[in-house]
Amino acid sequence: MRRASVIVLLLAVVAACGGGDGGGGDGDPLAEGRRVYRAACSVCHGDAGEGGVGRPLDGVAATFPDCSDHVRWIGTGSIRWREEVGPTYGAQDRTIEGVMPDFSSSLTPAEIAAVAAYERAEFADVPAATAIAECPHPGGP
Repeated sequence: MRRASVIVLLLAVVAACGGGDGGGGDGDPLAEGRRVYRAACSVCHGDAGEGGVGRPLDGVAATFPDCSDHVRWIGTGSIRWREEVGPTYGAQDRTIEGVMPDFSSSLTPAEIAAVAAYERAEFADVPAATAIAECPHPGGP
């Protein structure tokens, strides 16, 4: 009986952690993006993308019309962006003022792409299918 309880407990833990796929995703990039956003981004950008320490995200698709630039921004953060690209970012050439963390060592490329797609679909009114198609998802749609 004890062995059965341990197995049930292990199955519950695996299910709660995302089924053992390492990312907690179910193959839906927006669900994965929402999970990662809540864990890594909402502390600065707010639960609803309203901003706080970080900028509001309602204009993120206008700032980064090309999702690959959005993905690069998330991956490099502001310090590396300044070093690799220059002192401004986005289509409006905004001057980098704050510090956006570099997520390249804490998130996978697929997680970064999923966050970008989620931010565009959830906060910038980009249709979900468009956000998924425009954001590069390694190993995904």
